[in-house]
Amino acid sequence: MHARLKAHHTRRMMTPLEQRLTQDNESLRVRLEAVVLENKLLREKVDLLVRKVFGRSSEALDDNQLMLLLQGEDQSAKKDPASSASPGALEAELARGGKELKARPARGERKPRIPEHLPVGEEIIVDPQEVQAGPAAWRQTGQEVTEQLDYTPARFCRRRIIRRKYARRDEPHRAPVIAKLDTLAERSLAAPGLLAQIIVAKYCDHLPLYRQEHIYRLRHGVGLPRQSLARWLMLAAQWLAPVYERIHTGVMAGGHVQTDETVVKYLEPGHGRTRQGYLWTLKQPQGDAVFVWLFTIIEACRRRRIDPWEYLRDVLTRLPSMTNRQIGEIMPDVWAKAQASEAGLGCRSSAARPMMARSQAAALGGCCDAYGRTHTC
Repeated sequence: MHARLKAHHTRRMMTPLEQRLTQDNESLRVRLEAVVLENKLLREKVDLLVRKVFGRSSEALDDNQLMLLLQGEDQSAKKDPASSASPGALEAELARGGKELKARPARGERKPRIPEHLPVGEEIIVDPQEVQAGPAAWRQTGQEVTEQLDYTPARFCRRRIIRRKYARRDEPHRAPVIAKLDTLAERSLAAPGLLAQIIVAKYCDHLPLYRQEHIYRLRHGVGLPRQSLARWLMLAAQWLAPVYERIHTGVMAGGHVQTDETVVKYLEPGHGRTRQGYLWTLKQPQGDAVFVWLFTIIEACRRRRIDPWEYLRDVLTRLPSMTNRQIGEIMPDVWAKAQASEAGLGCRSSAARPMMARSQAAALGGCCDAYGRTHTC
């Protein structure tokens, strides 16, 4: 009561100017408190938006939770347009001020840990000891299924093929009959499955033959020399040649073929240095691809026991722009020797020249028409 009377007495003692200043001070204090509260609310909103956009998935907030937190209970903040802005407007303003962010793709369904296409091998574990001791006192209420991913290592096996022999009862003197054995080579140990493993390991898994030799010997106890593996690869290549030719024909039959040449250094037994070959890749766009291995002209002639200079002379004589004088200037010794040989054997006739050209083209792996023109088959 005494304090109230004192305050009333003080207001009565203040001049009008003092009273007006006191009222202004009180209103400014109230507005300052409102601004501080509004600033705090805006900071919380910005922090929530930053966590929503830039935060980790574990720290990200749900949309409903974010909307609930953004709805402030401060009524004084509604007076300011910045505080009364919707969350969508605030997000748009934040996006304009910073970099544009791509929307994160929605999470799809979780893939199964174990692929469903794998075969299933079931294993039933023996019942607990309590159940085994008194099975009559127990009844099964369910089962617990646990799946694990297992791997069966590759293994060798002895494939024993039994073919029965038959002889006619009424003609015992005749030779017995037996079913034909389907095998890639006579008396070969390699079964089709082993050949497929060698091919896949070498050309798909990039395991050279010497590594395969060590793997088979150390892990499986099977000794397979590299020479045998190489022979089996050549055997498989011969049997797969028709498939290769069919693919090659299909690639070359297209109207557009993409090619690439790669120079490859290869080793050859009996030579101290490497030789040069060419690996050509032929591919159709959106189609199959084949690989062609080519030697140099001199190496191809050497392998087929053809004189490379004679082959070059034969090629030059087929060019319409090359005359005998030009050929003689390019290779005088070979041309003189060829002229003398043809004069002695009578090979300059029109019937003998295509025949000789066809024989040389066949030796080089090409084809020759009736006019002596060579081309690749």
